[in-house]
Amino acid sequence: MISMKRLAGGAALTVLAMASASAVYAQETTGSIGGRVTGPNGAPLGNVAVVVTHVPSNTKVTTVTSADGYYAARNLRVGGPYTVAVSDPAHQGKVVDVADVGTGAPVSLDIALGNADNQVSQIVVTASASGARTLETGPRSTFTAKDIETLPSFSRDLKDLARLNPFVTIDPTNNNALIVAGSNNRVNTVYIDGVKQADDFGLNGNGYPSQRSPISLELVRSFNFEVAPYDVQYGSFQGGVMNIVTKSGGNSFHGSVYGEYDSSRMAGRDINSLYNDPTTGKPRNLRISRFEDKTYGATFSGPIIKDRLFFSAGYEKGEYTQASDAYGPSDSNAANRVNGVTVAQVQQIQSILKSVYNYDPLGYGLTLPPQTDKKYFIKLDGNITDKHRAVLEYAREENTSTFNGGTNNSTNLSLLSEYYTKPETNEIWVGQLFSQWTDQFSTALEYSSKEVSSVRAPLGGTTFANFQIKLGGSTVLLGPDISSQANILDNKTKTLKFRATYKVGDHVFTAGAIREKLDVFNEFVQRANGSYTFDATCGAGVGIPSTNTAALIAATLTNLQNRQACALAYNNAADNIATHGAANWNSITNTLYAQDEYTVMPGLTIRVGLRGEFYDSDTTPQLNQRFLAQYGFANTATYKNMHVIMPRVGFNWRPDDRTVITGGVGLFSGGSPNVWLSNSFSNTGNLLGSATCSPSQAASPTATAPGACSSALLNVDGNKVADAAKQANTNSANLGTGVVNAVDPNFQAPSVWKYSISAARYVDIPYLGKDFRFHADGLYQRTNYGVTWRDLYADANPGPRAPDGRPTYLSTRTQNTNAAPYDLLLTNTRKGGGTSYALGVGKDWNDGWARGLNFDYTYTHTNMKETNPGTSSVALSNYSQWAISDRDNPEVAISNYNIKYSMKLSIGYSREFFGDNKTSARFFIQRRAGLPFSYTFDSFLGTNAGQADQAFGETGDVAFRDTQLFYVPKADSSGNITMTSDPIVHFNNANDAAKLDDFVKRTGLKDYAGQIAPRNAFKSRDITTMDVRLQQELPAFFPGGSKLKATLDIINLGNLINKKWGVLEQYAFPYRVNVVQAVNCQATALANPSLSAANKATATTACAAGPGNYYQYNLSSTTTPTVNTSNQSSTWYIKVGLKYEF
Repeated sequence: MISMKRLAGGAALTVLAMASASAVYAQETTGSIGGRVTGPNGAPLGNVAVVVTHVPSNTKVTTVTSADGYYAARNLRVGGPYTVAVSDPAHQGKVVDVADVGTGAPVSLDIALGNADNQVSQIVVTASASGARTLETGPRSTFTAKDIETLPSFSRDLKDLARLNPFVTIDPTNNNALIVAGSNNRVNTVYIDGVKQADDFGLNGNGYPSQRSPISLELVRSFNFEVAPYDVQYGSFQGGVMNIVTKSGGNSFHGSVYGEYDSSRMAGRDINSLYNDPTTGKPRNLRISRFEDKTYGATFSGPIIKDRLFFSAGYEKGEYTQASDAYGPSDSNAANRVNGVTVAQVQQIQSILKSVYNYDPLGYGLTLPPQTDKKYFIKLDGNITDKHRAVLEYAREENTSTFNGGTNNSTNLSLLSEYYTKPETNEIWVGQLFSQWTDQFSTALEYSSKEVSSVRAPLGGTTFANFQIKLGGSTVLLGPDISSQANILDNKTKTLKFRATYKVGDHVFTAGAIREKLDVFNEFVQRANGSYTFDATCGAGVGIPSTNTAALIAATLTNLQNRQACALAYNNAADNIATHGAANWNSITNTLYAQDEYTVMPGLTIRVGLRGEFYDSDTTPQLNQRFLAQYGFANTATYKNMHVIMPRVGFNWRPDDRTVITGGVGLFSGGSPNVWLSNSFSNTGNLLGSATCSPSQAASPTATAPGACSSALLNVDGNKVADAAKQANTNSANLGTGVVNAVDPNFQAPSVWKYSISAARYVDIPYLGKDFRFHADGLYQRTNYGVTWRDLYADANPGPRAPDGRPTYLSTRTQNTNAAPYDLLLTNTRKGGGTSYALGVGKDWNDGWARGLNFDYTYTHTNMKETNPGTSSVALSNYSQWAISDRDNPEVAISNYNIKYSMKLSIGYSREFFGDNKTSARFFIQRRAGLPFSYTFDSFLGTNAGQADQAFGETGDVAFRDTQLFYVPKADSSGNITMTSDPIVHFNNANDAAKLDDFVKRTGLKDYAGQIAPRNAFKSRDITTMDVRLQQELPAFFPGGSKLKATLDIINLGNLINKKWGVLEQYAFPYRVNVVQAVNCQATALANPSLSAANKATATTACAAGPGNYYQYNLSSTTTPTVNTSNQSSTWYIKVGLKYEF
């Protein structure tokens, strides 16, 4: 008779999740269990049978130990529970229960067998009860389905889990962008069941291929977040990687039906701003936008053939109704108000558009069309034999969202006709085959296909032009934004992967290959309907003094009434048919990798590996002869023949069963948006032409002025671009004088070196308790090859240095009809990098009065630097939308994504107070630094298309961003800025000098007196938020063991207590504050030929001392921080949920 005994503790068993350098599988969808079997004297036992069983499916994997006692069972289903049975005739058998197996960190299970006796032939050990511990170390976080269920979630987003990692920050002002240790949110990646689900093309700030999480949280079985993994299977990222594995079916049927609801009726109704309104001097009370969110769905899983074939399926639908982003005129009730624009002016503009142009520009602050999100999922998981397992999977997401195509801030108001809906589909097929050929040799084969399609549909229709109506220093924008007038995208990704693993003694060798092909159709023709500027520089505004603001605004509205524009920018295919301007291209990436994981001794594992990525393409951008002649190289470069070799070394050391120390160094590449390459196919300068019309030109194109088209500014109707502009566009395409986006022929794959060291240790603290978990992580990153953009025309046409020494550019660029006003080159920089470190402590109480309580606290500090932040999908935006003083030779500066410090506290409690029904609560509290920002000049002369700005000669398409860094005047001997304290800065009067002196002292700019203020040297306010989830289980009675689970999420609980708490206020993108309007009084700047006569007169008059090497400062209203209210990130709200689970 065999008797069995379950031990409560003391067995010679250790279960450690070996992070960072452990046997981690990157885009892995399976788990593994391995370790060493020893005898009573500690000697290794060879040729011992080990059977690993997945209990839910009764799937068994059988292996034997090597001569050194090591065993490994790979390609296991994620989840559990598992049993590990060890049997040997000469020793006492043992069965170990393992609750869960995840991806990324294999379970290391060392088992000691006792002497055989006649009384006990086998013992069963529960890993969690044996004194074993799981240590998660390194810049890494791991979550199971149970963890996911207890965490408060904003929008059922995978990133709500990732934010628990100490190096992660979620930016709600940028579509919940994922910021990892100060890195660009665009260089992260996501894998779901081995398929890359990142935004391959690069349009979405959230990092997903669509506007919401691509998989329902109900289907997630395991979630890993990695920052610096050293397994060579990791690729396609430089920031962080999310690896998700979905649930599989088993021999029992399980399922759920669930729903969640939240709305503005269950949220704070207003916000108390921490900043004063610039017009009243008092704090603003801001109203929250209306919204309503409903999510419901179901899951079902179980056997098709017992022990052989299983299924898992799910469906989820979300319906979201919301108002626009709560901007309105200065005298409206909008949450955020635009200075210098009144309700009466907007009403007048609406009336003119309807009566004169027969177009409804729509309003502001109204309810937007409902957004929907549907997710479909089915997975088949089958045991072909005991050695081979196959998985087939299909997933589809259908999403429709609404966005503002323009920019709302304190000086810009976008009417709803600038908004657009974006229907998207994301469809995925996956096939996987896992094989255990021998005890030592296993393989994995995978094929996947993904197709993502989207189109922009402006709310006011697609056929009208974009109007920019300038009212003094502010602008009202209406009509389809310039990027939504012809915008259709479809990309297909097909991937084939093979991996082989071979175990020899103390070594585990892994090698693999990946082939990924991306095919892209991209119809992206900006300004295909035209973008018109209405202001007072022409028509009714001629002769009006620049100081008479009211008359200038009236003249602008008169020009609008009279259909007189002052500028037009128009781009299209050579035949003026937008679809003919689409780009079709592909990119192929071939990857090879190999590594050796060597167990040097029990507790110490070292990994050495090499990964190579080799790029290819079947397509080439259209050659532009003008570009070739002008710059001496072709615009046809792609990523073809580019390659990157990535060496990696890592280690995992367990000096005892209470400590883990890990670390490593490696090169990581990928994750950069493919749209940066796509721009070179779309913008060849001859596939699309460009026309820039201004009043100073001839009426129509001529032989000597092929781009002249001033007649297109008269009798504007918004529905049809005038023939003169079309002909100028055709001439531009034929001459190749359109703007070119090119790739540097010597471009290298963006990559970053990562170095990390991590440690975790369990410590007993007298009087406080046992097993406190202390952990520390250090991360150093160094840019190997980064990205930046250069204006080749500006490089070739420098002007004299500005008064403070920064470069200027010849403003005659706008007069050259044989060249584009700018040509942009995607190239590399080798500057950037920095450090991050995190310190933390946590504890789980498993017994006593505090049973069920746990907490974890971390403090993180980051100092990361960069050159170009790469914030956009558009080359011009990447060149212009960052604060800088020398765009073509940028200095390294604090990263746009640097969160200087953050503190995170997670507190959980779960207990069964009646029956087996759990009551649980989870708090997540975070305090973090605000995003950095810069102080800049307000460029106000020469910022229209076709002009060069007065101060520095930058093209108006760049200058209107107001991103030239501010020069801080020198102070006098008393420390004050005065009329004469700095010879290169003049003021209109002493009062202006005193006001600027006060501002400089209050903001800390005084530290940079006599210098150009550095980029991102300042940060927005810190913010503290607290989220909580309360959950109660109830018996559902049928079928047996079923549960009802009621949840209550309170997001931003602090704001519920006090309206001033949890308010997110920061300077809006592109994270700059305009300080003064500056006129460059150098003679060459005053003679800027692109300026209108009125602007020239304004500049000359401003320089009261005459031409000279100085700036004339004219104080303008400093920018007020924008309070983000559009996505409820500054107020509390409540979400309720109910789930039936069986």
